[in-house]
Amino acid sequence: MSGEGDLNTSRFDGFEVFASVKADVLSGIKKLDDTTRNLQLSLGEWSRTLKQEGSFSDEVAEIIEQVSEIGKAVARDSMKVVFVGLTSAGKSTTINAMLGSRVLPTGFGHTTNRFISLFPTEEESAKLVDTATNESLRLDELDELANALSDIGVESDENEQELSELKLYWPVSKCELLQNDIVIHDSPGLSLTKGFDQWIENTVGDADVFVLVVNGEMALGVQATKFFEHVTKKVSRPNVFIVFNRWELAPTKCERVRNQLFHQARNLLVKQLGIYSEEELISRIFFVSAKEIVDYRYSDDADVKKVDTSSLGTDHLKWDNSIASRLKSFSMFESEFSSATSQHAIKTRFMSKVEESIKLASRCEKILDVVVSGLRSDMDNLEESLTTTQARLAEVTRKLHNTKTNSLEIAATVPMRIQAIIDSVTSDILSHELPKILRDHPSLCEFDTAESIAIEAVQLSEQLEASLKMELENRLSPQVLSIYDSSLQEISNSFQLLLADDENAHSSLRNSFRGNMTLDCSQLPHNFSPDVAFHFSWGWGAVSGFLPPSVRFMCETFADDASSRLRLSFNRLHKPSTDTQAIGEGKSTSSSMLQSATSFATDLGYILWDLSTSTPYGIAIATVLPYASTFVRKPWFRKLILGSAAAYGALYAFEYMSFTKDAKDRLFRSQFLAHSREKLEIAAASRARDAKDNAELDYKESIDSLCKKVEKNKLRLKETISKLETTLVHTSHLYDDAASMHKEIVHHKSTLQSLLFKHFQ
Repeated sequence: MSGEGDLNTSRFDGFEVFASVKADVLSGIKKLDDTTRNLQLSLGEWSRTLKQEGSFSDEVAEIIEQVSEIGKAVARDSMKVVFVGLTSAGKSTTINAMLGSRVLPTGFGHTTNRFISLFPTEEESAKLVDTATNESLRLDELDELANALSDIGVESDENEQELSELKLYWPVSKCELLQNDIVIHDSPGLSLTKGFDQWIENTVGDADVFVLVVNGEMALGVQATKFFEHVTKKVSRPNVFIVFNRWELAPTKCERVRNQLFHQARNLLVKQLGIYSEEELISRIFFVSAKEIVDYRYSDDADVKKVDTSSLGTDHLKWDNSIASRLKSFSMFESEFSSATSQHAIKTRFMSKVEESIKLASRCEKILDVVVSGLRSDMDNLEESLTTTQARLAEVTRKLHNTKTNSLEIAATVPMRIQAIIDSVTSDILSHELPKILRDHPSLCEFDTAESIAIEAVQLSEQLEASLKMELENRLSPQVLSIYDSSLQEISNSFQLLLADDENAHSSLRNSFRGNMTLDCSQLPHNFSPDVAFHFSWGWGAVSGFLPPSVRFMCETFADDASSRLRLSFNRLHKPSTDTQAIGEGKSTSSSMLQSATSFATDLGYILWDLSTSTPYGIAIATVLPYASTFVRKPWFRKLILGSAAAYGALYAFEYMSFTKDAKDRLFRSQFLAHSREKLEIAAASRARDAKDNAELDYKESIDSLCKKVEKNKLRLKETISKLETTLVHTSHLYDDAASMHKEIVHHKSTLQSLLFKHFQ
């Protein structure tokens, strides 16, 4: 809530905001009016210069008239408050308490038997006007007002004629509240229903606040509910205060009664009308005594003024019923009333007028836009073109380095990505697809001659090349081309921003990828040497794999030494020595052969002795020989040796007989697979490197070509700027005057817009 306030004066600080906003709005409209009149004076000369006399004179005259009418309307605008309530609820007393003056007559019954609108006037005496007869009475005293209200009261039955409105003009010098541009409408109770519909139609549509005054001794009543339901048909969310008056008649402890009345008010405002939340009710419902506030404010008795409100809290709905609480509650009501009235009036009275003034200022601005544009003629277009061209040249110069750097980064990374993709895809194809291709190829070769094997290798190579080409086209080409095209397109798009609209950066790019993504298999048979001869699976090569490395090495070394020594002795056996030849040719052949055999036997013995006495063979022989001689003498061991030899021979015979054409074909394909995979992996790596190098070359050529285009565009922009600067050599004096007034109009418009933002947002 706004505050507690001083009990001796009305709390109408909120109305000062209304006065301040009204002054600001009037000032802005007055400045706009002065400028539009100056525009009308200068428009004739401008129109003659532009040879457009009379083009805007009628429109400017219309704007001046509308601005003037808006200013007059703002000066006349006031806040509008409507007081309603049942008969004898104390509406007039409440109004008098707020006015700070006993303006309206009070008492028992229909003291206010007509619709009364209270207007402020600068005159020194009050005046009462009957709108039905236009009868006007000038009043000097309060008693005269009561008599006048009685004299022009309704003589016939109230239910037989409509109640007309009385306008009471009260001097602002006698009333603090009326000094704030406020108009008060008072109704003759809610029980008098004749004429209410027309009064609601004419009065409540632009009301800022409704004050429902309720007799605290009575319930809220269905009449109030029906009235506000009718009001909500005209006003979507009325601004309502409910004042329970005559609270001085309630007992000190009156929580039950106050809660009952509060719930009735809450039911009306929250549930039935739906215009407030529960939290807002504390600033909309008050329990007061208007009579006491009048007596308090107009009394000269010092004892009456001694009312202590310092012990009261902030929630007036929980106070005990005392004169202090009633007086302070009324003061709080006045504070909330002034704030709500002012805020609503500012928004509804001035917002539309400020918006209309902004529109009129915009119309003036458009007129001056046309005038300035005409006076500048081609100069404006040239200045705009010059600014645009200079900005374009600066932008191209600034962005060229970054664009080239980014493009070079793409040119450095994308070829490596292409190489990686080619390596990955070809590796996968060679690992998984190559065996399938070789396996699915039909073979008619007998593998009996070298020529047939060579033909089979050529056919396999051709089939392999065709199948790999299809696989690479399906899996590799789309990926590589997608990366290649998208990266070039990215480079093209970045350079396109630096070229003229009629130039196409894409024309500087290569139309296709130059990299070769096929694998040449024609050379595979040339250096392929297949071995399709029979090899026993349990030969030394297979058996040695089961032995420990040290044993296998010892056996292989022993076998190599023995074979080399035997081969040397055998060669000497077949090659006579020089000493033998020197004996003479007369000796017989048998003697020579005997000598050779003796020499071979001697050598063989020497070899055996050498092998048996050399380490580690001697140790092995010495260790094994005793056990071997023991086992050899046993029958089961000899049988085991013979059986093993027989089984080994049978296995050898079986494998040899099973080594058919199909076995040779499988052996041939496995060898060709290993050979082709090795060669094709090398070829694929070479293709990947070539693709990377070609891509790098393509990017370099494209970037160089695009950079040349950009340099040509920069040269053309410089030539255009030079021509524009040469053309822009003259100015217009009338343009300076028009531009100055244009700025003035824009300033007024901005001022009005700031008012709109400051007070109405």
